[in-house]
Amino acid sequence: PVKQDPKPRAFRMDIQGLRAIAVGVVVLYHFWGHYLPGGFVGVDVFFVISGFLITSHLLTKPPKNFADVANFWMRRVKRLIPASFLVILVSVLGIWLFAPSTVWQDWGLQAMAATFYFQNWYLALTKVDYLAEGEAPSPFQHFWSLSAEEQFYFVWPIMIGLLIFAAIKFGLKPATVALAGISAVFLLSFGYSLYATATEPGSAYFSTFTRVWEFSAGALVAALGARAHAAKNDVISLIGSWGGVLAIAFSALAFTGEMPFPGYIAAIPVFGTALILLCHSTHKYSPNVFLSSKLFQFFGDNSYAIYLWHWPLLILMPFLVEDFKWPQKIIALVLTLVLAVLTQKLVEVRFRKFIEI
Repeated sequence: PVKQDPKPRAFRMDIQGLRAIAVGVVVLYHFWGHYLPGGFVGVDVFFVISGFLITSHLLTKPPKNFADVANFWMRRVKRLIPASFLVILVSVLGIWLFAPSTVWQDWGLQAMAATFYFQNWYLALTKVDYLAEGEAPSPFQHFWSLSAEEQFYFVWPIMIGLLIFAAIKFGLKPATVALAGISAVFLLSFGYSLYATATEPGSAYFSTFTRVWEFSAGALVAALGARAHAAKNDVISLIGSWGGVLAIAFSALAFTGEMPFPGYIAAIPVFGTALILLCHSTHKYSPNVFLSSKLFQFFGDNSYAIYLWHWPLLILMPFLVEDFKWPQKIIALVLTLVLAVLTQKLVEVRFRKFIEI
């Protein structure tokens, strides 16, 4: 395994590497979608990672009362909201300075939706009219995925706490009950995702209910825990890890926006990501070699801030330059990285000092 002196022993560098892949394919898709038509699956990779990490934490320290749940919520708020609020405020200022007044009302409403983390439902409810009118996407549209994630964070600790409480109350094994409960949520959400994607594809894309199974896929890996570790085989883990990487790569290259999503085809990047998390191969020929590299760690460490900044810049910069092509896009990418690094160091890291990691 790669030496991890600067990081805690429990820190999984492959997860940071996965975050780098996720944000990389999303950004490339937004800037040059014709080269990476399925890059939107990076969001699905993020969802699986979030489900895995949050569930791992909750199963290790399950909430025992409402105070524990409230504390969990506050920790998420302190970690995620400072950076997102900064980007929202700067974007609002940019709209006021550079965007035409004709978009102020709609984009102002979307700024509010992003601030209170219901942007996905705003888009789900307005998407048909939004597309029919041909309006330009707002600088806050990418907050739909962050909204879905925050909604998951709000409900999940309550559910896990109730499952553990029920297991103790009836003398059952908490790990088994948690696994059963998460499996049930996974199946219900996946089934609804298939139905909604087939009947209402526009709103289904943004719905939290059609996405919960993606979080649950990561949660299932966390719930399997020691059982998966006991059944682990080095060769199988190596093959599984590469299979997961290939599944994500295939999705990013082969999927297109015309495909119904997140129906059954979303299972390819979702299960690919879950497979990497489950296998956690540290073989010298495993994907961990590049996932743990300094380059991937850098982009993984800054992935949240990169995701926040890249979209407002992509939407607002064309108001400043007449011809927004390759050179201007490169400038936007460089500016994204600069702002992301500054945000990560001066906002994210500083706020994290006040809470437990």
